Amino acid sequence: MASPISIEAALMEHPRVQKAAAIGVEAEYTTRVKAYVVCRREPGQIGEELTVELQTWCKSRLRQYEYPYFIEFVDELSRKRLPGRSIASSPGTSNEA
Repeated sequence: MASPISIEAALMEHPRVQKAAAIGVEAEYTTRVKAYVVCRREPGQIGEELTVELQTWCKSRLRQYEYPYFIEFVDELSRKRLPGRSIASSPGTSNEA
């Protein structure tokens, strides 16, 4: 699996992403990347279309197998949800959740 930090950094470059965290999860007899994403409060749909856009975005910046296979959009990132993980955020936003 790719480094969560590199996946988070790629996600953070996207203009719709405010915060991101990536972890490895067991799925389909292997480890896949799951990303938790907090979107900026801008007009636009959050759903399958944005999921595919973010996956394509990451594939263009990382190795093809390093993209987040699962993306969950959340209102905030919590250290309780991701114990032991740092939470990447864009400049000017707080890392505390």
